[in-house]
Amino acid sequence: MDELNENLKTYVKYLGLAYLTYTLIGLMNTFFLKPGIYNVETFIDTVDRFRIAQAMDLIMYCVVIAASWASYLVARVVNKEIALLAFLFRFGEGLLGCVAGMVVLMPLILLNADAVWPAFDIGQLRALAAMFMKLSSAMWNILFVLMGVGALIFMYLFYVSKYFPRWLILWGLFTYGSMIIFGLVKIIVSSPPEQMKLLMYPGALFEFVFGCWLLVKGLNKNAIEKMR
Repeated sequence: MDELNENLKTYVKYLGLAYLTYTLIGLMNTFFLKPGIYNVETFIDTVDRFRIAQAMDLIMYCVVIAASWASYLVARVVNKEIALLAFLFRFGEGLLGCVAGMVVLMPLILLNADAVWPAFDIGQLRALAAMFMKLSSAMWNILFVLMGVGALIFMYLFYVSKYFPRWLILWGLFTYGSMIIFGLVKIIVSSPPEQMKLLMYPGALFEFVFGCWLLVKGLNKNAIEKMR
């Protein structure tokens, strides 16, 4: 039992580090690298920043896959089957994120100044590039649903386990429930209100706070004692 507790403490540290890493990468990408890079008219001027942003997204989703693994290792003590289901959803999020990144790289091929596409003029190439960018953006809406479902299940298992403060896990339940709603509305409604983006900010803040808590505080000592 003591070995199990020590392993859990280690997995929680891995999970906290993963949460902090992908949250900080996502925030840096969103606010510093990505603004203005998805305009095909000025693509050549921002191509270096575009490449860096996509590389950062790839790293972020590799870390998301690592986070799904660490979450499973922590939650399986509560219920292995349900934890595996949550892992599959969050792994699907990471995998789809990598695929979305592959799709959005197409403008690098279509709008490459050295490439020759005799069947298309520049206007058609820009239209194709914009289409791939929009397709990648639409894939993110599906990704939010997968992320929300997987993380919601993990939060439920953490709530039952009492590993972490109830107020923190309730915040997580609200966060990931909002992400499911956000993704579904973006798919169902052709022109959702811009204010819906506000649903994402509490989520980013939660993941940062949760990651810090896991690294600094770790598991609830009372929950560990009950496992002895």
